[in-house]
Amino acid sequence: MVSKLVTPKLIAEAKNHFNCDSINGIYLENEGGETSEASHFEKILFGNELMTGIQNGNPVLSRFTLALLEDSGWYWVDYGLAQDLEWGKKKGCDFYSYLCKDFKEYCS
Repeated sequence: MVSKLVTPKLIAEAKNHFNCDSINGIYLENEGGETSEASHFEKILFGNELMTGIQNGNPVLSRFTLALLEDSGWYWVDYGLAQDLEWGKKKGCDFYSYLCKDFKEYCS
């Protein structure tokens, strides 16, 4: 099953980060059972972002997490405090669509 988060600032951040204007929602994790499935950002797309279900390496509090918090209506955020997420940055729609085109992040 594929689940997406659809909030305006989160989608805007994804379009900018991935350099893909056709993004209409943020994919949620589709594996991991009840502990992570549909409750975290998709690991293959968001790498070491703080809101992925499994952390390895250096977790990053990126503009994605801040946008989600702001879109919830419960928080005011300071985007100046966001850490840079390099994973998938400016890789385009092919990357966001899981198309393997020699992306070092997830293609062998």
